Amino acid sequence: MVPLDGYPGRYPAAIGFSNVEGMIQVEQLTKSYGGKTVVDDVTFRVEPGSVTGFLGPNGAGKTTTMRMLLGLERPDSGRALIGGRRYAEHRAPIREVGVLLDARAAHPNRSARDHLRIIARTHGISNRRVDEMIGLAGLESVAKKRAGTFSLGMGQRLGIAVALLGDPRALIFDEPVNGLDPEGVSWIRSLTRSLAAEGRAVLISSHLMAEMALTADRVIVLGRGAILADESMADVVSGAGRVRARTTRAVELADLVRRAGAEVLQLDASTLEITGLTAETIAETARTNNILLIELATVQVSLEDAFFELTHGSVEFRQTTTTSEDPQ
Repeated sequence: MVPLDGYPGRYPAAIGFSNVEGMIQVEQLTKSYGGKTVVDDVTFRVEPGSVTGFLGPNGAGKTTTMRMLLGLERPDSGRALIGGRRYAEHRAPIREVGVLLDARAAHPNRSARDHLRIIARTHGISNRRVDEMIGLAGLESVAKKRAGTFSLGMGQRLGIAVALLGDPRALIFDEPVNGLDPEGVSWIRSLTRSLAAEGRAVLISSHLMAEMALTADRVIVLGRGAILADESMADVVSGAGRVRARTTRAVELADLVRRAGAEVLQLDASTLEITGLTAETIAETARTNNILLIELATVQVSLEDAFFELTHGSVEFRQTTTTSEDPQ
């Protein structure tokens, strides 16, 4: 990333930023509407130098949390800080945090270049920087076109260019790959990883589990307004791990591991899929009770599997299956 022209106190990207400058902090944040708590005592940090995925089912409170981070909603209690200050306390917020919340935020009758130049002019940013961001976002061929004619994907690219215009220390992106083609998705992935490598804190809200698995270092999972997980990607996936055990005494082993707190799915007469215990614990349980194991193997799970397991009790809206005989 090219450093912002003429901004005193900035360091070249290769040097990076201090932890205090880039950190995103949410401390005991709570928000209710009409007696319903949508964000419930939420606390987390997004460290500089990493990409953090912000996940949760619809209605989990992700958007409300991000809006409170950016001063667009007032919390009932708690606080949200970027670089040690509330968003509104920064003299030039665009230089502290880059934000993509709405890909359609640009004035529809302005060209992409004019949209960027107007924002740049109000923050003392040069036209050279505008041209750099147009190039970075791959907008050269449409820079003179009206933003209102853009596809959703091109609007996302313009939103990313705006977010990076001030060379911010922290970045908050809501569904940044929405509407992008595969090349654009790959570009976003590489861009966010490189921004984190420069020492920036990157928070990404997304519903695309496969993409988050390739992009994020850490995952925060929200459900019904509360934190369900705040762990490294590896820990979230391994924590949802399942173990497959095969034995001629499957019913007996299933009873034993259930008593130890595991969940058990019996796949056939001799095969169990066990969640909640490690393979080592299951092996020890079998050995202690003289149960011969024919097979014991850890089943690899995806981030999507882990997400569903974490949030299965926190989904506000569920689809129900109907038949032709069901009332409509």
